[in-house]
Amino acid sequence: MELYQEPRSSRVRDLFNKGFAALERGSLDYAIDVLTEALRQEPGCLQVRKFLRASEIKKFLALPPMKRFATQVNALPLYIQTLLHRQMGRTDEALLTVERLLRVNPLHRPFLMLYAQVAEDAGAEEAAIQTLAMVREHRPNDLVMLERLGHLYLKANQPRPAREIFEWLATQKPTDGKILKSLKDAMALDSMMKDGWEQAAQKPDGFRKAIRDEKTAVIIEKRDKVVQTADDTAVLIEDTLRKIQAEPANLNYRRALANLYAQRKEFDRAIETLEEAQTIAGGRDPQVDAAIAHIRLAKFDHAIEQAEAAGRKDEVEKLTQEREAFRFTDLENRVARYPNDLQLHFDYGMALFERDRWNEAIREFQLAQRSPAERVRALFHLGLCFKEKKQYDLAAEQIAAALTETPEMTEERKEMMYELALVYEALGQKDKAFELFKDIYQVDIGFRDVAQRIEKGYAL
Repeated sequence: MELYQEPRSSRVRDLFNKGFAALERGSLDYAIDVLTEALRQEPGCLQVRKFLRASEIKKFLALPPMKRFATQVNALPLYIQTLLHRQMGRTDEALLTVERLLRVNPLHRPFLMLYAQVAEDAGAEEAAIQTLAMVREHRPNDLVMLERLGHLYLKANQPRPAREIFEWLATQKPTDGKILKSLKDAMALDSMMKDGWEQAAQKPDGFRKAIRDEKTAVIIEKRDKVVQTADDTAVLIEDTLRKIQAEPANLNYRRALANLYAQRKEFDRAIETLEEAQTIAGGRDPQVDAAIAHIRLAKFDHAIEQAEAAGRKDEVEKLTQEREAFRFTDLENRVARYPNDLQLHFDYGMALFERDRWNEAIREFQLAQRSPAERVRALFHLGLCFKEKKQYDLAAEQIAAALTETPEMTEERKEMMYELALVYEALGQKDKAFELFKDIYQVDIGFRDVAQRIEKGYAL
């Protein structure tokens, strides 16, 4: 498989931008759906895969510990399916199923090791390196995974990170002959590459080229870090400012600069940068508008955190109310400004739903269900709106439709099954409700109050 950094088609670039913006504002399900589609269209794009993996990890870490454990069991059929594809030499199919496996649990070692094997089968070692390097932050002492990552670095002719990994592994397992041999190999390759760099520097204009290449490598390394230090951010800001000076009309550079300012809590500078981008775009770029809203919300969040740390409860309450008022008004305004943006209709529908404005929310969800990424959630929330209005037959139809499009037993499916069971109870269809509760009970005994409901049902 050919691997490359940036999206090549305008369609995938647009999907990536939408997914990246969704990740920034915390819409993880949407980010994962959009980036998955982008990766399906361009499986060789490392940038897409990087932010897809970041979204998956962030969503997984938000789960309670018991639900994290349950994902390993739920994903077993996908694991077996991937093994079968690999054994039969179906590399493309194996790569698709193992990506779905990481969507369920991106931090489980057996899934990660299988992913690395499948990626290597496909000639995509860099993809395996990218994923394992991102996971390393969350599994820093996993010796098996780190050894695998070290060998992938060696195979990809990247001796410096390989050497660093094997040096650490040697301190943990000083008598392991395989690790010591790998460390020697990494040291030898690193030395050879250093010698090559020095020879290049001795050629006419070679020194400046070598320095330039080294500087570019440093910038790429800092950009690709999952967690960036203050020094990393400063280097990246300087590099992005140079890019903007060279291409002042490139909105992507200005959005990247705004994100870097926001990381440093310089929210006003970030907003100013995005407002400049919006001026360049003629005031009609929905992605820039979304980024401005995201950073304004981040500014509120930072102020709330500071007030909480100082114990100023009244200020926390006031800022929280102002934040919610801004979020709602901003969504309302952007829906009016960009009426064809189905994601906005869904987000606005959710804001209306939270305020118990059922009829207005129904209108937004009916529009949003045309979005492939939000169709299932829009159908589900349509059903919930009808349930609140006690229109139980309509609620059952919508939630059942959402369930048919969610075959895997995810948290979302369990939530929909539970709500549909409640609707069936309201319709007097007790048997249907009990069957749904039983289906949930068999895979997750701790989900809501299904255990009590099942025990009560069997006691009758």
